[in-house]
Amino acid sequence: MDEEQQRERFDLDNDYEGGEFIGGEFYYRKKRSKRQQTEEDRLYGVFADGSDSDDDRRSRKRERADYSAPVSFVSKGTAGSAEQAPKDEEVRPSFATTGPAAAGAGLGAGGGHGGLGFTSAGPANQQGQEEDEEEESVLPTAFGARIKAKAAKRRQEEQQQKKQETQRQASQTADPEFGTFERFTKGIGMKLLQKMGYKPGEGLGREKTGIAKPVEAKMRPKKVGMGFGVRHQDSDDESAQQRTAQGPQATQQAPQQQKATWRKKNKDVRVQREYKSAAEVLAAAPAKPLAAQPILDMRGPQARLITNLEHLNVQAEDESAKAPMPELQHNLQLLVDLAEADIQKLDAKLRHEQDTAALLVREKKRLEDEATLQAEQLERLGEVLQEVSRCAALPGDPNALSLQQVEAVYSSLLKTYREEYMLYNLAGAALSHAMPRLSAALQGWSPLADPQRCVADFRRWRPLLEPSGHTAGGGTALFAASGAFGNMDGAGGAADAQDPYLLLVSEAVLPPLRAACTTWEPRDPEALLTFLEAWEPVLPRAALQHILDMLVMPRLRAAVTQWEPRQETVPIHAWLHPWLPFLGSALEELYPVIRHKLGVALQAWHPSDSSALVLLRPWHRVFDASEWDALLLRCIVPKLAMALQAFAVNPVAQDMAPFQWVMGWNEVLPHHHMAALLDVGFFPKWHQVLHYWLSHTPNYDEVTAWYLGWKAAFPPGLLDHERVRRQFNAALNMMNTAVDGTVLPMPSVAPTSAYSSRWAADLAEAAAGAAPAAAAPGPTASKATAAAMGMGASTELTLRDLVQRFAEEYSIQFLPKFGRFQDGQQVYSFGSTSIVLDNVHSTIRALVRDRWAPVTLETLLQQSLK
Repeated sequence: MDEEQQRERFDLDNDYEGGEFIGGEFYYRKKRSKRQQTEEDRLYGVFADGSDSDDDRRSRKRERADYSAPVSFVSKGTAGSAEQAPKDEEVRPSFATTGPAAAGAGLGAGGGHGGLGFTSAGPANQQGQEEDEEEESVLPTAFGARIKAKAAKRRQEEQQQKKQETQRQASQTADPEFGTFERFTKGIGMKLLQKMGYKPGEGLGREKTGIAKPVEAKMRPKKVGMGFGVRHQDSDDESAQQRTAQGPQATQQAPQQQKATWRKKNKDVRVQREYKSAAEVLAAAPAKPLAAQPILDMRGPQARLITNLEHLNVQAEDESAKAPMPELQHNLQLLVDLAEADIQKLDAKLRHEQDTAALLVREKKRLEDEATLQAEQLERLGEVLQEVSRCAALPGDPNALSLQQVEAVYSSLLKTYREEYMLYNLAGAALSHAMPRLSAALQGWSPLADPQRCVADFRRWRPLLEPSGHTAGGGTALFAASGAFGNMDGAGGAADAQDPYLLLVSEAVLPPLRAACTTWEPRDPEALLTFLEAWEPVLPRAALQHILDMLVMPRLRAAVTQWEPRQETVPIHAWLHPWLPFLGSALEELYPVIRHKLGVALQAWHPSDSSALVLLRPWHRVFDASEWDALLLRCIVPKLAMALQAFAVNPVAQDMAPFQWVMGWNEVLPHHHMAALLDVGFFPKWHQVLHYWLSHTPNYDEVTAWYLGWKAAFPPGLLDHERVRRQFNAALNMMNTAVDGTVLPMPSVAPTSAYSSRWAADLAEAAAGAAPAAAAPGPTASKATAAAMGMGASTELTLRDLVQRFAEEYSIQFLPKFGRFQDGQQVYSFGSTSIVLDNVHSTIRALVRDRWAPVTLETLLQQSLK
């Protein structure tokens, strides 16, 4: 076999016998049988009997030999002696020698057979008699001393083991029932204890002091105390002794009789009864001596503790002689005790009756007070009912009270019987009496034509119908839930029960007002505003909010949608701003539409037309600051920049009109925007004229007057701006140096801020002398304008700006669709068409017939006009 086959055979030898390789194949005679694991092996594992681990085998190999123990050779005595020795008796081996050799060696003591400190071979009974002599015959050497000590220790251990074995056997004999339960458990408990070193009959634990017998539970009769019928240990010991004396048969019968005592049919058997004869009691008396017990003598007037019974009668006679007529005294004492008991009983009864009488008096007073209060309340309720009954007659009845009389009745009730008014909800009764009369008073009423009608009546009735102080409102949810807003004729009962005044307003005021608002024109708000100003103090908050949300806002929303600023003669702020005190932030939903329409209208506006300022100035404080700035930068600032670009600075014949057009927007245009406009369109020209003037021997008085005149033309707030102040300081420095004979070069104060590309394009167009168009300006003009404004080369219009201008020119809505993207680009709505702006390729793609295709602005316009 080659080396690989040798290794493979070595691996297979543990499984097969007689294996060899023949022709590259492995053959064997038989499989090697293995020991099957038993149930005990699976249960106990290494703790099973006869299991030796490798550690145990190694530990036995490492055990050192005990050289002090005698040599374990078989004795060479006579055959007769060996045969006569008992089989169970151990024969101690020893070195045996005969003849003069042993004597000559000097190792034995005396004649006969002897060895090195051991007895000679002989009978076993002779060995026990000569042990003491053998111990004396040990050589007095260190080796002999160690042998002697080891032998003594070994004998002591053997004696201890014999003693423990005796005790164990005695325990097993004394308690034969120990461990009998294991016949039902296959003995697993005892086996595990024995594996851990436990021996039957011994105690548990390292010191063998633990109890091996568990505490037994004893059945006691039902409803019997712990101390009743307790059997002492000595009586239990006597019973045990009796059972032992009767023999094992009685011991075995006892548990058999108690096995079935737990059954219901053996109820009588569970009651243990013991019967003893007189002879048995007398026989057991000496074994249990009586303990000394105290004796009390209760014959005299006082109890006495008796310690000596010899003089018991004598002392009793002496004490009885001291008390004359003891029987009479005893009877008298009994009479006294009975009298005292009767007195105490009568006293307790008397005190009980007194307490009961006091309680009854207090209860009587309480009931009388309650009856008096009930009578007073009943009387007050009668008066209230009488007053309310006066108002029961409806209008049209000759005995019916007027609205003012009913009001006076309920005002008196609220003032005099306020508690009853609140408790019994007299506001509901007042509503039932006031509703018909107020409805009759408002019959045929036109709220917009006669807004003051019945306002005073409602003002007086409000505290009567809202006695709990609900005048501040808070019933909006209740009012809406009751159906008063949705159906004025069928309001729910919840509002009637909770807020009678709100129900009165919803039934008597709101229906006529709703009918009037159907023909109300929002561009003439005075009529409805007059009505709200008159009725606001008496309207509940829920009713006022209903009027504003359901009657006013829908009309205003429709009017703003129809508003056309280029055709309307009345500005929108004239009829929309008066609603700001009532609606406030609710009008913000209309502002985007208004700004869009304003931007479209301002496309053709020229700065010389002051109507734009009149139209926009009222919105300065209404629009949000950011929205206002965006509107001005988009629609106003580019036009003002064009006006400044066309403005000429001429000290000889100065035309101030374009400059005044720009300064007219100073109140509504933020100062930083105005300063930027002047930096770009005015101050470069102004510095150029001043420099030219100073370079040609000017009249400095005229230059100073010219300088001060221009400075006075600036409003104070704008003049204090840093950028404007820097421009005038630069001109003043140039004038001062010119007076000294040196003319400084023209200052180049570059603007410090840039504006949007759209404004830059408009400025470029203005510089080129062209009107704003949808196309981008020429490159020369754009670069020149950008250089003047400090914006670099990024001033060309974007594609979005071009499309937005085109949409504004034709009044087409152009807005982004939030959340919608196509190929990562924002989708916009151009009228009813969805488009995408590709700034990289400068193309417009539109969604046409479920696909995105490039289109032109003219195509988009045609699709939007369809």
